[in-house]
Formats: sequence, C-alpha cells, structure tokens
Amino acid sequence: MQVTGEKAALRAEARDAISKLIYGYAEALDEGDLERVARYFAHAVIRSDGGEFRGIDEVRAMYRRFTTFYDAQGRKCSPDVPGSNPRTRHVTTNLMIDLAEPLRSARARCYFTVFQVVPGAIELQPIVRGAYRDAFECVNGNWRFSERVMITDGVGNVTHHLNEIPF
Repeated sequence: MQVTGEKAALRAEARDAISKLIYGYAEALDEGDLERVARYFAHAVIRSDGGEFRGIDEVRAMYRRFTTFYDAQGRKCSPDVPGSNPRTRHVTTNLMIDLAEPLRSARARCYFTVFQVVPGAIELQPIVRGAYRDAFECVNGNWRFSERVMITDGVGNVTHHLNEIPF
C-alpha cells in the first residue's frame, strides 16, 4: 500500500524519531553518559538476561552495576569519573520499524554488535552480538521507548566489558 501526502510525511517523521532513539541510546552508552541512557527509558522497561529494569533509577543502576568503565588512560574506574566510558562501539543494523495506525505506537527490531578496545588490555574485537526488540509510544507528539527486550545470541570476551556476566 502506497501512502502519500501528509500521512507519508508523518510516517517518515515517526520513523526518523524512532531511529534517533535507537541510535541515540547506543551513542550515549558508548560515550559513558549513563544519565542520558537512563532518560531514554524514563517511561519504559528493559528486559534482558540480567533482569527487568523500569524507569530512570533502575536503568541507571543496572548499567552502573554491569558495565565496566575506563578513564582516559585506559584504567578501570567509576562511571562518575569525567570522560570515562566503556571503550565500546555499539553497531546497530538491520533496523525494521513497524508503525501502528494512528501513529501512536510502534515496534522495532534490529541487530547489535558491540566492539571494544582497551589499550594495553585487548585489541579491537567484537565482544557480544544480539538483537533488540523495542516498543514505542507517541505521547503529545513525542516518541519514546516503552519497552526494550535485549536478546544476546553470541558472546566473546566480555571480561573487560562487564563487571557481572548476566548470561
């Protein structure tokens, strides 16, 4: 079915907004910005092998608990150290977005591969792969996550990435 005119523009805007949420999450996590990561899920639940986490406080705590952070010299540190991050790149691919009419909700699915390099510890390598199954809602014209299911289906050396291994 071909959609034209104003409806096509609204659908394109919705897809763009949802894509920015998905890619923005990956960027925030790679930059070590746990506040921003948590805000993406302010009205959502994350389900993974590590458990179920709802809202800003639980999501922030989950990432603080599981994710290893490094300072500028590549030493393990607290996520509170300015400029610290997990030394990762989340690559998100094969994004498929299914919009529900009347453009108030959507579902998306995609693959992810996480690469990591820690100077003096590990060379650049893929460390985990899987899929995201996401749900979104549009509230007052703004799209937001309502659910993320993280499915891990391949694990490499995550000893430099995770403080605890939930799978």
